[in-house]
Amino acid sequence: MGNTFKKKKQVADSRPVEYIAVNVVLLGSKDSGKNQIMIAFNNSKGADPDENREIEFIQKIVHIKEDDDDTLHFKFKVQEPIDYKKFGAVASTYYEGTTAVVLVFDPSSQTSFDAVENHFIDISYFNPKKINLPLLLVCNNKTPEKRIITEEQGKALAQKLQIPYHEANTTSYTNVEDIFAFCAREGILKGAIQTNVPQSTSFAMERH
Repeated sequence: MGNTFKKKKQVADSRPVEYIAVNVVLLGSKDSGKNQIMIAFNNSKGADPDENREIEFIQKIVHIKEDDDDTLHFKFKVQEPIDYKKFGAVASTYYEGTTAVVLVFDPSSQTSFDAVENHFIDISYFNPKKINLPLLLVCNNKTPEKRIITEEQGKALAQKLQIPYHEANTTSYTNVEDIFAFCAREGILKGAIQTNVPQSTSFAMERH
């Protein structure tokens, strides 16, 4: 997706910082690797492929540089429903505040791949107001040596669902930040994120 985080020298600025809220929901089966995406993004480094902590949400500040050298300040809230029975009861509330949904599967797990379509259907069911949410299908290829689902199969599924496709590796922290760059950019473009930033704005993500 082309967006990468880069460290930026801090410059004193007397203007008050305004944060743009980006609320992302990660959906997938327990073995989809969505948990590692949350851990890796939170820590800004690779995550143990076998680590599976029950983290329901994280919050993280990210700075995004515009073409005119102004910097946008985003406050990400990333949620991962742990108990899907409980999630089903409150899912409509989740989607009212959500600005992007990321569907995740692990290409070493056929069950996680097969579960994607059910989660996709759930998005429509639990989004009765038909909020125009950016959607992204992510293949978390955290153990490439165990891969059984090919990139071509992943892209074919994304094409079937008519959503963008992205490959990442949370073990090596490859392309993880691009997932959230997409969520911020597309949230603005689709109007899911309420901000005064022009929809035509082009930016690259940066981490202080």
